[in-house]
Amino acid sequence: MNATTLVEAPPLQAPAVEPPEEDLSGLAEEHRWMRFLLPPFVVAAAFFALAIGTDSQWPMVFAFVLGALPVIFAFVYLALSSALRDEP
Repeated sequence: MNATTLVEAPPLQAPAVEPPEEDLSGLAEEHRWMRFLLPPFVVAAAFFALAIGTDSQWPMVFAFVLGALPVIFAFVYLALSSALRDEP
């Protein structure tokens, strides 16, 4: 046998792996949070943009009342009613 003779290795086969089942409980919880938090953020952003664009101060009142306050209440509600706090 020559020192430069190549030996062929047997072909490698990847083990068969089944894809994991999708857990949609986290996705439903994420959608619930988005439903509560996204509208106040959009409303506040719209009134803030109006305040900046028109160089007026009165839209900032609506940005706070319709944006920041509902977000605070939504965070409290979502934190208290979250399904994730029940999991170990």
